Amino acid sequence: MNQNWLVPDGKVLWLIGTGTGIGPYLSMLATAEPWRRFQRVVLVHGVRHAEDLVYPERIRQWQQQYPQQFHYQPVVTRENVTGALAARLPQLIQQNQLQAAAGANFDRHSQVMLCGNPDMIKAVRTELEQFGLQKNLRRTPGQITVEQYWA
Repeated sequence: MNQNWLVPDGKVLWLIGTGTGIGPYLSMLATAEPWRRFQRVVLVHGVRHAEDLVYPERIRQWQQQYPQQFHYQPVVTRENVTGALAARLPQLIQQNQLQAAAGANFDRHSQVMLCGNPDMIKAVRTELEQFGLQKNLRRTPGQITVEQYWA
């Protein structure tokens, strides 16, 4: 595990955020670290309306720069948007829709970071635990790392 990151190594890095919770991921993806440490990087951004999807130019740059390594998956719950999934994140995970869209699974080789709405974090974490993933702690490395802006 790289000491600059509190996330253990893995094959797939899932960055799942809602609303402004995508912010830390954009900063992380602007560094070499995730691209060097993970075979696949999946950025999931859940919002209510398409106008809340941010930094499309930057995301397109990563898609062009890392076409085999990077997948961006928007999730828009209150309107239909081409290319976006349209249900709550826990439901998409439970029904395997998120994994199918991203072309990656949640398993012991995954590292999942959650940031955003506390209810989303709790519900998604519960779903991920069904796949055998555990919270990442310094003393006990796991697969789920949580960043909570508010409780």
